[in-house]
Amino acid sequence: MTRKKVKLAWIENDNTRAISLRKRRVGLVKKVRELSILCDIKACTIVFSPNEAELMVWPSVERLVAF
Repeated sequence: MTRKKVKLAWIENDNTRAISLRKRRVGLVKKVRELSILCDIKACTIVFSPNEAELMVWPSVERLVAF
């Protein structure tokens, strides 16, 4: 069973757009974590948001330096 194609469109409401970004970010980190465990690889994710001052980095910057 296949999924329906998702139409991408700009979210006009700033608040709704920020919430959507947070939800997608959580999903993305979860997928990267699962992939790194299943394939026994080292992986990292860096997400930039124009609304936030800092980058979101997974795993933490300290763990990245330890790689």
